[in-house]
Amino acid sequence: MAAEQSGEASLPDTQGRLLELLADGAWHSGERLAASLGVSRTAVWKGIRVLSGRGLKVERIRGHGYRLTLPLDPLDRAHLNRVFHTLAGTTARLEVHEIVDSTNDVARGRPDDSPLLVVAEYQREGKGRRGRRWWSPYGAGLCFSLALSLEPTPEGLGPLPLACALGVVDGLEKLGAVPVGIKWPNDIDWRGQKLGGILVEVQGESAGPFWTVVGVGLNVHRPQGAWPADVAARLATLDDLRSGGVWRRDDVLSSVVTALWERLIIFAREGFGSMTNDYERHDVLFGRAVLVHQGDGHPLQGIARGIDAAGWLRLETATGEIRLGVGEVSVRPA
Repeated sequence: MAAEQSGEASLPDTQGRLLELLADGAWHSGERLAASLGVSRTAVWKGIRVLSGRGLKVERIRGHGYRLTLPLDPLDRAHLNRVFHTLAGTTARLEVHEIVDSTNDVARGRPDDSPLLVVAEYQREGKGRRGRRWWSPYGAGLCFSLALSLEPTPEGLGPLPLACALGVVDGLEKLGAVPVGIKWPNDIDWRGQKLGGILVEVQGESAGPFWTVVGVGLNVHRPQGAWPADVAARLATLDDLRSGGVWRRDDVLSSVVTALWERLIIFAREGFGSMTNDYERHDVLFGRAVLVHQGDGHPLQGIARGIDAAGWLRLETATGEIRLGVGEVSVRPA
């Protein structure tokens, strides 16, 4: 059976119980919170500060008390366990953590023949591509890593991040999130803003098999004031896509994990070549003027002309077309 873990790190008991009391989004007086927890009102205030440090936005009004600006949307571990077992078999392993440094770090440390899904409510040091940090407020988005053992494919694992991006888009579209696109190689895009990101890490000997970890971060809810204004302006959340609607993180996670798993199985069996047409339909850069920033500090300018069968970006420049490999560059519209 799967190993379901409650988390290697969690909020201290008082903060955890405080969060449970505030989870409904209703007003709670400091006096009643203190009485329920058996602590002083000063301890309640200190607990609020700890929760705020996790990205939870707690509103305070004199005479009303405290409330979360956005009620919590908890994950159902039992439901996720059933979904993952159906996909990956009874030996698949599930870990649901409250707080970790990075779900990818956890998954990388658990290499095995059995697939693994690691989910966390909060990451202290979530990672994006090229060493950038991926940060999400506690319980507002989805942070998870899906890991499995893959054998070498004739074309190699280079295009794998693109296949994973397709899996995430597939899962979102099944829930009605349209139009959602992909910004090469594997950013999930909505109207030019970043809805999610993917980080693929591989470990193993050159002959394989490879322990492959696919880390996914998705913005689901938008708590008021959860991000600095400049960051909030550059990102999208699923709440932005459905005005007045309600997204359940359980539904999103189940759908995305299912679709991602299906794409990984196709990739292992057929490679990326069978997916190029699907990728092109979601390519938000095709035909646009772009700047490609490489490690040497000399950006390239040209027109994005899609990808080739290996997942490399085709860039039309003033001197002819060149092709750039996955993971070598970041791309921004000019």
